[in-house]
Amino acid sequence: MVQLKGVLDAGGRWISLSRRDVALAAVLCLADSVVFSGLSVGRGGSVVILYALAGYVPLVWRQRAPVPVFFALLFHYLGAAVWLPDYRPTLGLAAALYTIAVNLDRRNSGMALVVVLITTTAGAIDQELRTNPGVDPRLIVAILVIPYTMLSGGAWAFGRWVRASRSRIEILERRRQRAQQAAAEAITAERARIARELHDIVSHSVSVMVLQAAGARRVLASDSTRVEQALAHIEAVGKESMVELRRLLGVLRDGALADQPEDGELGPQPGLADLAKLLDEIRLSGLPVRLDVEGRAARLDLSVDLSAYRIMQEALTNSLKHGGPATTATVLLVWTPDLLIIEVTDDGTASTRDPTLSTKYGLLGLRERAQAVGGHLDAGPEAGGGFRVSATLPVAESWHPDTRQTAHQPGS
Repeated sequence: MVQLKGVLDAGGRWISLSRRDVALAAVLCLADSVVFSGLSVGRGGSVVILYALAGYVPLVWRQRAPVPVFFALLFHYLGAAVWLPDYRPTLGLAAALYTIAVNLDRRNSGMALVVVLITTTAGAIDQELRTNPGVDPRLIVAILVIPYTMLSGGAWAFGRWVRASRSRIEILERRRQRAQQAAAEAITAERARIARELHDIVSHSVSVMVLQAAGARRVLASDSTRVEQALAHIEAVGKESMVELRRLLGVLRDGALADQPEDGELGPQPGLADLAKLLDEIRLSGLPVRLDVEGRAARLDLSVDLSAYRIMQEALTNSLKHGGPATTATVLLVWTPDLLIIEVTDDGTASTRDPTLSTKYGLLGLRERAQAVGGHLDAGPEAGGGFRVSATLPVAESWHPDTRQTAHQPGS
């Protein structure tokens, strides 16, 4: 809104004025003097002009202080009725009433409407009775009630409509902001999910390949068979990683799988059904792993199934990278009617930890994975040595045959 320079308030601060409100006050003052007051330049004309100008000045602050301005215009009207019988500043009071209707609730603005109706109608009737004493008072009342009621009621109704329109606009704006915020949060969550997927794929595969290559280099001159096995394992892990990366990148391409290879490389995501393959891969990489299962396996939602697999994959990869020589690991799965408890422990030490094999985001990503599916995860060194990762994940509440395609059945 275009602002004028303004005036100083009682505290010495500048109060900005709206050009629109200044123009409105000037136009209404002139219209009031011509239409509602029968103003003449003759007897008393200069006094009325000065009184009108002084009374309409507060109207320029109607948006900043609607209630004080309303009472100022009301007392201005009453003062004119007492001291200047030929002057009725009706339009200014209607403008103040409109501002009250826009800014106050229905009850308070309705009370202001009643006050204005009574004041303006009574003032107009009194003026007409004094000007035309021979006319039937009932006729004057019948003639004046309708236009003054329409003027004040129309100003109030228009103000209420503007208030309702602004309220609807604010509601729509809040909804738009919430939608934008939800979209931004969804994008952030998706980025975090993709980052976790990339970390799990790359970190595990690269760590395995680095360790296998290091082992092959140590026995390069003495054991060609082990070197060949290590190189074959590196090749297999590399191919499998490329398959998973291609699947993830295919999802990133707006789900456009039209150019998906015919050999089905973009297959389903891993889950507990692939646990045996994961353990064999870890054992081939040089870390002995024992699997213990307690309880009866239950169905997991697809997201929980993937999280369970990734948690064990990352935990075993950490044991492989940081446990040191002669480290062994144990994977414990405890099934309850409502929860799946996963514990991955090793008896290694941190003295041989290689910082080049750490991304510093592994455990953070595991905690985020568990929280994302309604579970939680704890990790830390054991008192007697070694490291433990413990996760609690929810089991699906029910299982129906038509959901068989949306989850892996553990142990199948």
